[in-house]
Amino acid sequence: MPPAGEASEACVDCMSDKFKRRNQRRPGSFGARRKQQLVPIESIKPLPIGKAEIAALAAMSVVAVALIALIWIVTARSVADQRAQVRDRAEQFAQGQVAVMAETIGHEILMVDQSLSILQSAWQQQKEIFDLRTWRQNMPALTKVASDLFIADDKHIIQQDIMPQAVGQGVGAAYASSLNGALQRLQSDGTDNKEAALLAGRTGDGFDAREFLMYVVRPLAQPKGWLIGASYRSAEVTRLFAHAALGINPVLALIDTRRGQVQAVVGPAARHPKLDVSRSPLYSLIGRSASGVWTGETPIDGVQRILAFQTIPGRDMAVVLGVSLAEAMTLARETASISYTVAAVATGLVVIIAGLVFGVIYNRRNHKRRLRELSRNRSELERLRGNEAVNLAKVQLGAAQIRALFDNVSEGAQHYSARSIYSVRHRER
Repeated sequence: MPPAGEASEACVDCMSDKFKRRNQRRPGSFGARRKQQLVPIESIKPLPIGKAEIAALAAMSVVAVALIALIWIVTARSVADQRAQVRDRAEQFAQGQVAVMAETIGHEILMVDQSLSILQSAWQQQKEIFDLRTWRQNMPALTKVASDLFIADDKHIIQQDIMPQAVGQGVGAAYASSLNGALQRLQSDGTDNKEAALLAGRTGDGFDAREFLMYVVRPLAQPKGWLIGASYRSAEVTRLFAHAALGINPVLALIDTRRGQVQAVVGPAARHPKLDVSRSPLYSLIGRSASGVWTGETPIDGVQRILAFQTIPGRDMAVVLGVSLAEAMTLARETASISYTVAAVATGLVVIIAGLVFGVIYNRRNHKRRLRELSRNRSELERLRGNEAVNLAKVQLGAAQIRALFDNVSEGAQHYSARSIYSVRHRER
């Protein structure tokens, strides 16, 4: 028989092998659990855009576009209204000024005509002793606006004149010798007296004036075909022009409504004027209306102006006054610039607010996604904690079983060893 120690060791090894085989056969054993792996959490997909969010984004886009469109429509209408108001004020100002000038020129021509009527009656009463130079001294108001007084025969040859050198010449000889009129540089007060302007403290740049000879004539009863006349020049026109405050590059002109010829022009256009305006739209409008306003190219010098005209009743003459369109619309341009700036700022604010709203909606979607991830992570954490508790219980149970098994093995080994010793001793006896 084998010794007792070898028998106990053989028994322990046999039971250990049985325990290993049984442990391998148990599917829930600790060795099998060591081979298990954790299943990874599935990735969280982005949340699809919901109908409410789509509706909110669409509504915000529509509102933003509508507000921007409304801002620019209102701005455009406001600018258009301001331009119309500024232009209307400029037209009304020009109409008022030209009406005053036309009335003044009409009164001057009427005074010349009435003075010629007085001279006409005096000629009929005492033509043998009639002398224009004597009458000139008695009629200072007439000579203020008339540079020449004359009496001409039936062949339009001057027989009497306040200027002796004109006697014997034909009526209009002076006009024929100065087809381009007389260009004058007047002072800022409308006069050509430089010394008086300096004494009065007026040192402005002044302006140019170009005037042509305009004749006012009346027929004489005897001899037949004779006439008396005066050459008209207006001093009031230049004075009114100087005090009208018409701005930069204005123009004042007297136009013959029968032939379309410029009879007088005041302002920068007097330097190189176009004298024939018979083919211009302005002249056509003057022929159809006694007064009015026309905006466009000035036929005298080609500058864009607001032109107001007024015909003189009973005379083939019209007064035309023009103010620079660019200067008249300066206030409108400045106001438009301010309005467009305000509209641009308002548009920027609308865009910023819309961007903030879009950002809130986007952050809300991200917040929902994070909440979903958090909820999923919490669920997974709870699941893992539950698995951990189960696994821990299983491990503790396995450990207890192992301890119990080892305790049983030790007791069996001791019992077997005691029986073996007893059996050996019994045999020895």
